[in-house]
Amino acid sequence: MDKLKTRVLFVALIILALVSVSAVAAADVDDVVSAEQDDIDLSEETVSDVQSTEETEVLTEDEPAQNPDGSSYITVKFSYMTEDGPVEVVNQSLSKKVAANRNLTISYSNLLNNKPPVNRFKYNGLNYNFTQYWENSVTGEIFKQGRGCDQVFLPTGYNYTVVLTAQYETYVDTFVNISYIVKDSTGNEVNITESYNIPYPGSYYDVFVSKNNFTNLNKTYNGYNLDGFEYYLDHWEDGEGNFVNSTKSYNHGYTGENYTVTYKAIYKAKGKPSNITVKVVGLKDVNGNDVNSELTNKIDPGVTWIIRYAMFEDEIDRYNTYDANGIHYTFKHLLDPEGVPITDPESYERTLKPNGTDYTVVFTAVYDEEVIGNFTLIYTDKFGHGSGSWSSINNYGVDFTHTFRTPADIPSGAVFLYWEREDTKEKYYPNSSDQYQYTITYEEFAGKDVKVYVNAVYDLKTSIELEEITGYVGDVVDIVAKITENVNNTLVPTGGTATLTIDYSNKLSNGLLGASTYTQTVEVVDGQAVFKDVKLENPGTYAYKVEYSGYEYNQHSEGINDYLSSEAESKLNILPLNTTTTSEDVSGTVGDKKDITADIVDQNGDPVQNGTAVLKVNGKEYTAEVKDGKAVFKGVELTENTTATIEYLGNDYYNPSNTTIQITVTAPEEPEEPVDEPVDEPEEEPSTPAAEKAVPVTPAAGNPIALVVLALMTLVSTVSFGRKK
Repeated sequence: MDKLKTRVLFVALIILALVSVSAVAAADVDDVVSAEQDDIDLSEETVSDVQSTEETEVLTEDEPAQNPDGSSYITVKFSYMTEDGPVEVVNQSLSKKVAANRNLTISYSNLLNNKPPVNRFKYNGLNYNFTQYWENSVTGEIFKQGRGCDQVFLPTGYNYTVVLTAQYETYVDTFVNISYIVKDSTGNEVNITESYNIPYPGSYYDVFVSKNNFTNLNKTYNGYNLDGFEYYLDHWEDGEGNFVNSTKSYNHGYTGENYTVTYKAIYKAKGKPSNITVKVVGLKDVNGNDVNSELTNKIDPGVTWIIRYAMFEDEIDRYNTYDANGIHYTFKHLLDPEGVPITDPESYERTLKPNGTDYTVVFTAVYDEEVIGNFTLIYTDKFGHGSGSWSSINNYGVDFTHTFRTPADIPSGAVFLYWEREDTKEKYYPNSSDQYQYTITYEEFAGKDVKVYVNAVYDLKTSIELEEITGYVGDVVDIVAKITENVNNTLVPTGGTATLTIDYSNKLSNGLLGASTYTQTVEVVDGQAVFKDVKLENPGTYAYKVEYSGYEYNQHSEGINDYLSSEAESKLNILPLNTTTTSEDVSGTVGDKKDITADIVDQNGDPVQNGTAVLKVNGKEYTAEVKDGKAVFKGVELTENTTATIEYLGNDYYNPSNTTIQITVTAPEEPEEPVDEPVDEPEEEPSTPAAEKAVPVTPAAGNPIALVVLALMTLVSTVSFGRKK
C-alpha cells in the first residue's frame, strides 16, 4: 500500500512539472508573437518613410503671363471685305487697358463708325452685300449693327484680342425684261426687248411701259403681206392673252431670277371670212342606222383652224359598235379627206385656212366585221350551289361579260373561296357587294361556239375524334386520332401532320406538380393519326390535345382547296399501380431484438421503388422507407406471442397494401449460480516493468498536454499491474 501511495505522489509531481513547462512554453509563444508584432510595426514605419521619399511636386504647364492686378488689355479689330479683298483694322481708340472691376463696351456708334466703306460691291466676280451683322471672335455671337446692340467685354486678367468680322451675302444680278413681239414686212416675228436691272436683294424697280412704246412700234411694224392676204396690226395682247390699250407699270422686287413681261402684236388679214364644215360619215347607231357627225366654224381671212382627232372621240365612243345581219361591227379607224387611215389619233392634226368661200371637209368611219358566235359558261359547285350553265346572246368572241356571285347555299363546314376556270386556272372573287363582274376575251374564237368551265372552290373544315384513355402509370399505349372533314363527315385524305400534347402539369385531378410536357408528331394517313408507344408517366387525370396541321389538297376539280386545321381534347386517366406486401413469420426469445423485412412489389411483379411502410406490434409502431422493393424494420423487440401487421402506405404512384405475420416467443434459460473461489493475496508486488516506468520529458520534448496524458497512462498501468499481482 505504501508503494502505491509513493507512486501516486510521484505522478503528482510529474503533473506539477508539466504544468510549469506549459506555462513556460506559453510565455515563450507570447514572446515570439510580440517579437513578430514588433517586426510588423517596424515594417510599416519603413513603408511610410519610402512613401514620403517618393512624393514629388507636380509642376504645371507654362501659362501666359497674368496681370497681377486682374486687368486686361483688350485689342479690338474690325475685319471686312472690299472690292480689293479682305481688310483688317485695329481701332486704337477702342483698344485699351480695362481695370479688374471695369469693362469695355462696344456700342452702336462704335459699330457705325467702323463699318465697311461700302455696303455693296463686287469681288472676284461675285456681288457682295453687307448684312449689317458682325461675328464676335471671342463668343462666336452674331449680332446686328443697331441701337441697343452693345457688346460688353470683361477683364480676365490676361490680355486678349477681339475681332469683329463683317457678315455678307452674295447674290447674282436679276433683270426685268420687257419683250415686244411684232412682225416685219415679210411676216416674220421680231422680238424687241428692254432690260432693267434690279441690283441687289431688298431693292425694287418700277418698270414703266408707256403708251408711246406701243405707238412707236405700231408705226414701224403696222402690217405685212403673206399668201395673197394683206395683214394689218389690230391690237396688242399680254402674255396671258389680255387686251392691252393703256400704260402699264410693274413694281418688281429682287428675286434672284430674271422676270419677263411679254406683249404681242396681233395682226388680222383683210378679206371675206369662210364657213368651214367638218363631217364624219359612216358612223352607225346600235341598230345600224347612219349617224353623221358635223362641226362648223367661221374663220376670218389669214386665221387658221386646226382640226384634231379629239374633236371626234366622243362621237366615236357613242357609236363604236353595232350589229347587223349576224355580223358584229366594231369601230376601227377614220379615213382623212384624202382617204388615208388615221393610225395615230393622238398626234393627228389638220390645218384649215379660209379661201374666201364656204367649204366642207369629210372624214369617214371604218368598222371591223365579226361573225356572231355563242358563248356558254358552265359552272359546277359540289358543295351547295349545284351545277348549271349561262349562255350569251350576240357573243362576238371578244367581250363576253359575266357577273360572278357567292354561292347561295354554302354548306356548314365549307368556306367558299372563289370561282376558278378549269383551263386557265384564273380565279374570280366576288367583291364586297357579293358580285364580281369579269370580261372573258376569246378573239381567236370569234364567230364560233365557245364553252368555259368554272368550278366553285372551297376550304373544308375538319374535326378530330378522340377517346378517353385509362391506364396504369408506366403503361405504354397507342393513341389514335380520327380526322374527318365537316361537310360529308368522311375521313380526310393522306397528308398533313398531327401533334399530340400531354401537359402533366395541367392536372384535372391529383397528379405530380412540375412534370414535363410530352409531345409527338406523326403523319396523317387515311384520316388517322396513330401516336405509338406513349408512356403514361404520372398518375392523375389530364387533358391531352391533338392538333391537325391541315392539308393543302389543291384538287379544285373536286371543289376542294385545303382541309383546314383543327384540334380536340380528351381525358387521360393514369392510375397508380396496385401493390402486394409480404413478410415471413418471426420467432425468438423474450427480449430479443430482430430486424424484420417486408417485400413489396407492384402488380407487374416489379419492386416498389419508394414510399413508407409501418409495422404495428403490441401497440407499438415501427416505420421504414421502401427502397428497391424492401422495407427493413430495425431492432423490433420480441415480448410475447402475437400477430403483427405490416402496411405499405402507398403514394401517387402506388396503391397501399398490407400483410400480417406471426411472432412466436420462448422464455430464456435460467443461468447457473457462480461458485466463489478464494484468492490468495501476493506477499510482495513485483517491481514495475521497465516499459511502464515514467520517463522525464523536458519542455522542449513535445506538447505538454501529451505529456500529461502519458503520465496518467503510466499511473493507470502501474496501478493495474499492482492489482493483478
